[in-house]
Amino acid sequence: MNDRIRHGILATVGHTPLVRLTGVAAGSGLEVHAKLERFNPSGSTEDRTALDLLMPPIRSGELVPGRPVVLEADSGNLAVSLAQACRYYDLDLHLVVDPDTLAPWHRAMLRAFGARAHDERLDRLAQRADALAATLAGSYRPAQPAGPNGALMREICQALPTDTDYLFCPSSSPGALRGVLAFVRSRQLPTRVVVVADDPAAVPALGPSDLVESVGAAAAAAGCRRLLDREGLLAGRSSGAVVAALAQLHRRLDRGAVCVLVLPDGGDRYAETLYDDAWVASQLGTLPELPLGRQETAR
Repeated sequence: MNDRIRHGILATVGHTPLVRLTGVAAGSGLEVHAKLERFNPSGSTEDRTALDLLMPPIRSGELVPGRPVVLEADSGNLAVSLAQACRYYDLDLHLVVDPDTLAPWHRAMLRAFGARAHDERLDRLAQRADALAATLAGSYRPAQPAGPNGALMREICQALPTDTDYLFCPSSSPGALRGVLAFVRSRQLPTRVVVVADDPAAVPALGPSDLVESVGAAAAAAGCRRLLDREGLLAGRSSGAVVAALAQLHRRLDRGAVCVLVLPDGGDRYAETLYDDAWVASQLGTLPELPLGRQETAR
């Protein structure tokens, strides 16, 4: 088979584009690149996590077509990624989700993929999934992945001719974050990981040179708008938070530093919220300015 032809949709997971950003940080003195995880088949970096979770039991024969599989998902993107993978492999997916974190777009995608969603509080997802599995004849509860997958960081290293000085990754994509941290440590790279978080207390243990940057909802929305205005990129909330974190930190970074921003998903699922002026005004108020280089865009 032609090596440019993929065998099935899930073979397109990973190897997402790394793009030089020319406008979002113009005048900052930084070299900024974005890892566009929206180019995974279901539109987010969680496609990587879904395959890490499901492929070992599928390859071993423990998980076979038609067998009920019970999983929990702590984010809407992960839920959709799991639903896509299970539909591809003809697995009967029962998914335990937190209704407060599952937007209407995500719920509609679960219905489209044929997954059955069971609502539960975020802190009780695993317990509910265990109880549900006990009631379904022949159900299978996959174990968590044995270790973090470093493929995302490996792809970045292969694409850039020099080391990455700063890697910005949102804590809302824990699988990607764990993989990045493990890869950087195992290879003893000089990269400093900047974890972008709503809640810094929930961030995993970091290296002594790594950083945690807290970004609020309004600043994340402002980051989304900046990406759209300066780059033509329609990105999701976590991506906007990454841009806002860069704006908050950029004066502390060495001039010429190579920065890579992990942008975990696209903005199509936020078209009626973050990109709707009336919604932003009612929910977030006036968005803050993001001082990041000169105001005029140089292309």
